[in-house]
Amino acid sequence: MVGLSTLASMALIYQKSQDVYDSALQSYHETQIQSDETAIRVRNITLSGSNLIIGLTNNGSTNLYDFRHFSIIVDYTANLNGSATSSVEQYNYTTSSTPSALEWVSLGGILLPSEFVRFEIALPAPVFADTNVLFVITTNFGPGAEWQGVP
Repeated sequence: MVGLSTLASMALIYQKSQDVYDSALQSYHETQIQSDETAIRVRNITLSGSNLIIGLTNNGSTNLYDFRHFSIIVDYTANLNGSATSSVEQYNYTTSSTPSALEWVSLGGILLPSEFVRFEIALPAPVFADTNVLFVITTNFGPGAEWQGVP
């Protein structure tokens, strides 16, 4: 009786662990498919005072909307009272319509497949005249894009 009870308990524990494993594997595969179907492209970058306006196109087939899990890094030469100073910062997403320094916001909401949206990034200082800016973005699914040049 004790052996049968032990065997039944072990079978239940094994079944539960198998269910957890199967669920994790299914979640992993779904995330992998979404990653494979995600593609963005930087179309243009313009400068408006201390703000970068980034134009992006969603070239994939996945809706992009989980902006708090996007990662944006900007590497540029800042103009601090006429002095050229290197600045490399990661920017945080905000839902505010006007981002503060080191924040960014989507100006168009959800980025649907084949659509265009603008992001506004508030730099901590203006860009030094005629210097390169490197912009890097990654989505919540992993794939990203980059742009380098003089805005």
